[in-house]
Amino acid sequence: MRVWRSPLGLVAERDSRPLALVSTLSEELPGGPWREFVLIDLQGRVRRVLTPTEGSAAEDLGASVYAVRDGTLWNLRVNLTFGVRIHVKRSEDEIERGLVEVDDPDSLRLAATAGR
Repeated sequence: MRVWRSPLGLVAERDSRPLALVSTLSEELPGGPWREFVLIDLQGRVRRVLTPTEGSAAEDLGASVYAVRDGTLWNLRVNLTFGVRIHVKRSEDEIERGLVEVDDPDSLRLAATAGR
């Protein structure tokens, strides 16, 4: 489990079963496998759970995943629309900034037990 301290508490990347994207999506979102993130407040309560997802409908294929880059937690999304040509739409949303990775026992314990 990786854990970051944030101005609002902790952000933990859970050692859950990772989401492995279908090959078409993994080419558009390199860097997986993608895991669940848990945002924990300063009192140890779960503020939010961020689960990677993928789905399809008719001619669309899409995924929403999460990653920490340069001290910021991001939601990365890609949508592929199939037709005469493949149209690729990507977007990124900042979720939380100011993250600093930590490995102290108290933070790891809090992250491991939050919400359980």
